Amino acid sequence: ADLFGAGICVMGRSAIEITNCTIQANLNLVGSWNVHLYGGGCAFLGGNSRVVDSFLVSNSVQSSAGGAYNSFGGGIYAEVPFTLEKSVIIGNKTSTGSSDCRGGGIYSTTSLLLRQALLAGNDSVLNIGDGIYLTGGLLAMTNCTVVSNTGQGVAFANGITGVVAIANSIFWGNGDDLVNFPTNASGVVTNMRYCDVEDGDNAGINECVTNNPLFVDGIYYHLASCYFIARGIHG
Repeated sequence: ADLFGAGICVMGRSAIEITNCTIQANLNLVGSWNVHLYGGGCAFLGGNSRVVDSFLVSNSVQSSAGGAYNSFGGGIYAEVPFTLEKSVIIGNKTSTGSSDCRGGGIYSTTSLLLRQALLAGNDSVLNIGDGIYLTGGLLAMTNCTVVSNTGQGVAFANGITGVVAIANSIFWGNGDDLVNFPTNASGVVTNMRYCDVEDGDNAGINECVTNNPLFVDGIYYHLASCYFIARGIHG
């Protein structure tokens, strides 16, 4: 049997809104064979759910040595369209003893909408989608910061034709900030504007830059650089 959502699991046609909550230190753990683990903090399997003004901190999906086949979504695992607003996903982790682990912060199989979200310090032990891992659908991000995730900031699965709409966001201090993103014939990430990407993706195109954001702190990554304050587009 597979295990879903150590903290919260939403199934069937249910749709919930989680507001002003802290979901912390939940552990989806198993040591037996042929068990897949999905979602340390939350698993969304039905409805169209939202997380607003909340913290998901230090949740994990973990198998012991020789244990579960797959470990997906340390913070959040979503099989349905999902929205994250004004929320923080920090220090979540996926690990496995035998096969595959992906999506330290978020693992999504469908459309994912993020507004004013921070994803920082998340880890997938195999360094696959440490911040966010997507296997399809739309990734829409506005006013987000993806920073200091262990191996990859945001990654689409190999061979997936994803769709992105990203604006006013910072991708910094990840091993590889943007992985397998859809690009045009010139190698430009389509529909990404007013973003700061350390790796230089889209630098000089659609007002994207590669300027050090000079964060004030290493917890919530507030900005010190006047370059980024009151810039970008409204929305």
